[in-house]
Amino acid sequence: MAKNNPISFRISKPEVLEALDSIGETLDRDRSYMINEAMETYIELNDWQVAQIKAGLKEADEGKFAKPSDIDKMLGRKRKK
Repeated sequence: MAKNNPISFRISKPEVLEALDSIGETLDRDRSYMINEAMETYIELNDWQVAQIKAGLKEADEGKFAKPSDIDKMLGRKRKK
């Protein structure tokens, strides 16, 4: 069973609160639901980003770098010789 842990915080920009309420009204959801959804999305995104950065740093520490020709091919450009 999920435990509810109430918190409070200030929304510094009125337009953010207005947008939150507008989206909530469209979805027929209250502020609490909307804030929970926003926090879950924020955490998932940042967890993913940190994991990708750590993986990239690990590869760099292991000397695994892309060749310039591979990067050019990926970006669809030709290197001048």
